[in-house]
Amino acid sequence: MSKVKNLKVVCPSCSAQKSVKIGILPDVKQFSGRLLDAPLHGGSLYVCQKCFLKFRYPLLTEDEYGLLYDNATPSSWPSDVFGKDWDLIAKFINANIPADSRVLDFGCWTGGLLSKIGSKYQRFGVEVNSSAGEIASERIGGKVWKCLDGMPDDLEFDVITIVDVIEHLPDPRKIVKQLLNKLRENGYMLIVTGDADNFVWRLSGANWWYCFHPEHIAFISEKWARRFEKEGGFKIEAVVKFQHGKFPLPIYLLRVAQMFIYSLAPRFYFRLFGVVRRILNRKGEVVGPAGVGLFKDHILVVVAKR
Repeated sequence: MSKVKNLKVVCPSCSAQKSVKIGILPDVKQFSGRLLDAPLHGGSLYVCQKCFLKFRYPLLTEDEYGLLYDNATPSSWPSDVFGKDWDLIAKFINANIPADSRVLDFGCWTGGLLSKIGSKYQRFGVEVNSSAGEIASERIGGKVWKCLDGMPDDLEFDVITIVDVIEHLPDPRKIVKQLLNKLRENGYMLIVTGDADNFVWRLSGANWWYCFHPEHIAFISEKWARRFEKEGGFKIEAVVKFQHGKFPLPIYLLRVAQMFIYSLAPRFYFRLFGVVRRILNRKGEVVGPAGVGLFKDHILVVVAKR
């Protein structure tokens, strides 16, 4: 894994000029599950030596990302993906949060997680995709805003969830601070995202599957969260590292082998599986990276406002 110092690249979270280039990211003709007319430039993956954030550089503008996300279709991602993360969150909320408490899901998509949490809570959402937000609002019987600025200033929540969203934002520290202002004292924030410090990612560098996707632009870890905690305002109650997938042993071993091919020689991997795709007459599909769900590469960070 080649690392080249580049002091001109400023960390989007702490503004330090102590970034190390990990590697080059591929150009991808897909964004959030939707095929594009032309590939998006991948840029490079960097890590900040001060706050430990990993991030993509350069980025698109805020308006360009806004247009890509608010695309008038709620079908880019599946609406209900019942994974380990939803189980962990629902279990925590039902065990620790009284009925009728206010729960906000930031990046709620079509309201799947809020539905799983249950109707005994007052449920709200924030969703940039207007079509998905309308579905979520009708589904949960609660208000869904397009952005935080549209909320009443005095509205606070007992729980705020941020699930598979933080990696889509250029500055995770900024959004966590904004959401803490919406959290009542002693309330909880539950953050789920890829673990930027998992051992396979450290081995694979810029060829780890999670940073393949152009919509994934910032990557945190427990190390990042612990450093941010020192600034005050919250306390980390727990960090749970978990694995999304569960496969029969033969399939697991096959996918691990595919992952190592991708990690060591991504161009060869894409050429190889491009041929396989054509043989299987799947010409319209984009060949994705290998490694999804094979290891404990995700984290749940439980934060309490203090």
